Parts: sequence; C-alpha cells; structure tokens
Amino acid sequence: MNTKHENERVVKYIGKKQKRNTKFEELCKMRQFKVKEYCERELKKQDYSVYKGEGYLLGVPTTSKGATFKTMLVAHMDTVHEVQPKKFIYTSTGVTSSQGIGGDDRCGVYAILEIIRTHKSIVLFTEDEEIGCVGANKFLETEYAEIIKGNLLYIIELDRRGTDDAVFYDCGNEDFVKFVTEDEYFKKAYGSCSDISYLAPT
Repeated sequence: MNTKHENERVVKYIGKKQKRNTKFEELCKMRQFKVKEYCERELKKQDYSVYKGEGYLLGVPTTSKGATFKTMLVAHMDTVHEVQPKKFIYTSTGVTSSQGIGGDDRCGVYAILEIIRTHKSIVLFTEDEEIGCVGANKFLETEYAEIIKGNLLYIIELDRRGTDDAVFYDCGNEDFVKFVTEDEYFKKAYGSCSDISYLAPT
C-alpha cells in the first residue's frame, strides 16, 4: 500500500467528471490561522491594504484618489470540523468529502477571493463565527468599524448552504431585497444568525 498517497490527497470522481480545483482543496485543508495568513497574502497580491487583529482580517482596495467603495463582502474563516479533509470526491454537482470539506465557510472565502479579481469591494474575513460570531464582535470594537460606519450601502455575507437562497435578516431595504430576488435565481429564505447579524447595524 502506498501510504504516502493515502496520507496526502486522494481524489475520487463520481458521475460526470468535474475539473479538479486544487486551490480550493488546499484552502479546505488549512486550519483557521493558516487561512488568515493565506487571505492576507491573496489580498496584498490584488492590491489591497490589509488591516488585521484578533478575530478579523480587513481588506480595503488600493485605489486612485477620490474612489469610494460602498459594498463590503464578508466570510468567516472557521468551520465546524476539527479535522481537515484529506480526501475529496468530485461529483456532477460539485466537490465533497467524507471528512467534511468545511464549505461553511471556506466556500465563502474562496468565492470572495475570486470575486475581487474583477469586482473590487471592501472585504472582511472573520474568525470563530461558529461559536458565536466572536470575530465579528471583536471587529466592531476596533477603529476600523467606526471608519466604515455610515459609509457602506451594502454588507453581503457569503455563508449559505446551496446556491439559490438569500437571507436578509432585518434588512429593512425592500428595494435591495427585490433587486436580489427579482430574477428568481435567488429566493428569499430565513436564517438564525451569522456575522452579518452583528455587522449590519454599523
């Protein structure tokens, strides 16, 4: 038995073969502190100014004078899994693992890093969302929360299971809700709590 391959990465394909995403696999295999280091490097590569502290990592696009950004994208860097996955299974609909890939919320982290390649916005990555939105609350105690307070029009968190539901919590902006759901790709759903529940009032 080749124990080297058993202990490293094992990939299995089921049904229609999907293109392997090694970048996403590596992100899923990282512990939270490594994800934070990785995101910092990626933001700097994409010309972001990075501000970090206990519980958070904030990225602000480096822009020409006078440019403004009214949207902040949010994702959390922790998962509920204590052990990182080693085996990945690609199916006709995506990727999974018997060990759990930690898609909540490594999918959100990955998606944001891809989105900002072409659509710049302020970015906030938080720690320990799964145990009570700890990182989001620590961020709210910083000077950076005061700086963005009142300057953002939208805070969007990528932290949902599936691909077609959107939770608005106490948004209060029916025009925004309509804008997101009017083409029927996203459907209005309900959730209990996430970082955005605390961040939105800022």
